Amino acid sequence: MNLQYSLYPQKKGDQNMRDYLRQLKLVKDNLGICGEKISDAKHIAAILNGLPSEFDSVVTLIISSKQAYDVPALSSILIDLEARQS
Repeated sequence: MNLQYSLYPQKKGDQNMRDYLRQLKLVKDNLGICGEKISDAKHIAAILNGLPSEFDSVVTLIISSKQAYDVPALSSILIDLEARQS
């Protein structure tokens, strides 16, 4: 079984953004311990796939952007966006 698939069912749900991102990083790190290396691109895909519909505009922006985002930059954007929505 490919352990990487355990990264994708993660959903933000009612958690705050920091907790959601921390949860995904924990899964990624645990997969790394088991020998399953997760690329930044797959980590970013998992983050974006787990976001609720109110983040659709930022997901579209990130996906269609020519700029390459890394996990820390994306995390910062999402945390700031959530703070503005509150």
